[in-house]
Amino acid sequence: MNSLQKSNKQKFLVQRLNSVHAPLIHLPYIPVFSSHPWHEEFESSCGHPGTYAYGCSVNGRGVCDQFDGSKLIQLTKHVLDSKCPNPACNKSVGDCITPVFTPESVANNYSMDLQKPGFNGFGSLFSGELIGFAWGYNFPTNFESNGGSVSFERAADNLMGRGISPEFCFYHNESGTIPRYQGNGVGTSLLRNMLADTPKDRRFVVFRTINPGMIRCYEKVFELPNGGLKPVFKDPNPLKRQHWYALDLKILK
Repeated sequence: MNSLQKSNKQKFLVQRLNSVHAPLIHLPYIPVFSSHPWHEEFESSCGHPGTYAYGCSVNGRGVCDQFDGSKLIQLTKHVLDSKCPNPACNKSVGDCITPVFTPESVANNYSMDLQKPGFNGFGSLFSGELIGFAWGYNFPTNFESNGGSVSFERAADNLMGRGISPEFCFYHNESGTIPRYQGNGVGTSLLRNMLADTPKDRRFVVFRTINPGMIRCYEKVFELPNGGLKPVFKDPNPLKRQHWYALDLKILK
């Protein structure tokens, strides 16, 4: 048991997210997605937009590999292989590295989500610090106005193929707790609050993730055994590693 678990759990306060949190949301968001299992800390600006930390392997094979942020920092200490077939590999690695997220980009994305129909979110505070978040919105039906990395149109086809109507779904978009506060029930508490307050016309909650911690939070809330929550389909975007999950909200009502 860590020191936080020994402390008074009443110090973890849950509050509804709104526009006031826009300039603060990066404080937990960036540490969450810079850590395991995402490692979305840096990305390449040298011909690989939207990919994370490309560079040549350091094993002498002259092959381009993908590295997480920690390995890329180590890579800056090595001489790049001139035989690497990827043009980006022959640029200065330091010149190619840019942060995936900035306070401004996180605030902007969050503010756009705030405007989406059915937005519903909660944050957790510890000693006045925003340390966790969970939010979502009604599953989009106007695909032209919903860009970004989520293939909503193809996901909708997959859902309908499994008898789930997207127009009755709540999409859980973002969730996380700063790593040093994990293991104290923060994520589960945020999830319970969010699901309890989803719009009344939503019959299902759907989400996509690679995070086993998030899956376990859902298993706790829906009283499923460890490993009992199974994906309904793999993300339609072949570049994504995530799976999609869907649960019937009437189980909680």
